[in-house]
Amino acid sequence: MGRLIDPRFALRESAEFSAQCAELGGAYRIDQALEAIYWILERKPQSYPVIPGLEKTRLVTTHRFEDSQGVLPRLRVYFRIASEEEVLLLWIEEDLEPRGYERF
Repeated sequence: MGRLIDPRFALRESAEFSAQCAELGGAYRIDQALEAIYWILERKPQSYPVIPGLEKTRLVTTHRFEDSQGVLPRLRVYFRIASEEEVLLLWIEEDLEPRGYERF
């Protein structure tokens, strides 16, 4: 099987996700921090495990992001594969755990 280059999944934000992005620094700043996450979720969202006890919900985390405009902390993005063509971004929050979120 060859590498998947073109996006297969469309990303859609829940109202909560959009509101949380605004609180964390605005959509443009969050998009910068999440660029790599968006890339992988458009192609292979199934590579992230389902969170035990949260039916069909999955989790991906970012690294701390810093540039000339400031610092964005590590982030947790909760999402669900809504269909064979769509990923729903459910929730985004700051990851306060010192070693990341590695319980799964």
